Amino acid sequence: MKRLLMKIKLEKLTLDRFQDVKIIKDNDVVALGEVMYEAYRGTIDYDGESKEDAVEEMKGTLAGKYGKPISSACLLIGVEKVASAIIYTWYEEEKMPLLTFSMTRASEKGKGYAKKLIKESLMRLKEAGYNECCLFVTDGNEPAISIYKKIGFKEH
Repeated sequence: MKRLLMKIKLEKLTLDRFQDVKIIKDNDVVALGEVMYEAYRGTIDYDGESKEDAVEEMKGTLAGKYGKPISSACLLIGVEKVASAIIYTWYEEEKMPLLTFSMTRASEKGKGYAKKLIKESLMRLKEAGYNECCLFVTDGNEPAISIYKKIGFKEH
């Protein structure tokens, strides 16, 4: 699968802010794995992983598998259970934050959670002094690409 690199400049970025989000904690790892499994199952990014595989992926991610997590921008939304989550890590190759995972439970899609989390996290990154952010998205994942472009990410 081909992956597209997308970037956004943060200096002049002004986006809506949201208060109903929470910072991800280490004890959220099982819930994050469940969200990941439900979000990716049956999509272009699904490779047959189990729910247990997804939990292990989240454990590794929070432990630094893809770079040090940027905690202030790792957010989730949901009341009784996590509906959507976003994780950023430091991407050494590009010397900037990497939107490592954006995921929303299939039952919660279409409610604007991903867009809300991305906007809030980008503003938090800007406030923390970062000038740019990047992500990789699978070529053909049109729903994700559409959201990223609407927010201001551009292909590189």
